This record gives sequence, structure tokens and C-alpha cells, in this order.
Amino acid sequence: MRSETLDRLLTGLNLARRGLARTVLVSRERSEYRGKVISDSADQESLLALAKPSAQIIFVDSVFNTRTEALRMRAIAQARGWSTLAVVTSPLHTRRACATFEAVGLKVVCVPADLHESGLHEGSIAQDRLRAFRSWLYETFASSSSKRRGWIR
Repeated sequence: MRSETLDRLLTGLNLARRGLARTVLVSRERSEYRGKVISDSADQESLLALAKPSAQIIFVDSVFNTRTEALRMRAIAQARGWSTLAVVTSPLHTRRACATFEAVGLKVVCVPADLHESGLHEGSIAQDRLRAFRSWLYETFASSSSKRRGWIR
């Protein structure tokens, strides 16, 4: 599991612990590298076994991008009669992620995760600030691409 994924999951679990969410939808990233499938599923399950959350956990498998994530979560929300979701993501990704979830018809509460290596907080080191710049650059291009595809406004 990437550290950013860990921070997002911890933020979501904290919302549940505070009584702000009875159910937590957890995205499972999956990719292929040199013919081998790579997933963060085992790490997520280990963390959840340690945390023992009182909230119901629903895994959303095979998330490849923000749009497929929004579509899969919309299907779960519709089946359960939910109209609003809290979208927990990294601070730089919040705008595009929330716009993508809204574009598929969901009402959204945007929750930026507290990222420990984001470079966005006082005391961050040069490596973290470089990571933040790379994330900003990625989000700038990804937002443009999402707009061109009609996924967001």
C-alpha cells in the first residue's frame, strides 16, 4: 500500500470512529507490471484487522482511475439508497475527485486526507515538497484530460 493510500484509509476510518460514517467504501487499486498483478488488498485487510472498525467496510475492487471509482461507488450508493458520499482523497486531488463523483450524479462532501508526506505542511522536507509539486503537475494535466473527455466540467 502506498503511503498516500494509508493516509486516506486512516482519514476515512477516523470519520467512522467519530460517528460520521456508518459505512466506509474502500477503493482497491490494481495494476499490472511485467505481467504480474499488483494490488493493495492484502495491506488494507491487515490494517483493518488491526483497527477493528465498528463501521461496515465495503471494498470496491479494480479501481483503475477516478472515473471508474466514481461509477462503481455510485452503483453501490444507488443499491443502498444513498445520495451523498464523503470522498476522502489527497488535498491536491480533492477538486477533481469530487467533481468526478458529482458528474456521475452523487452529492459529495469533500474530505482532504491528512497526508504525512505531502509537502503541504510546515516542517516538510525537500523530498516531500518535490512530491507535492509532482502531484500538483499530475493533477493539472489529469484535470485537463478529464475535462476534455467530458468527465468533469
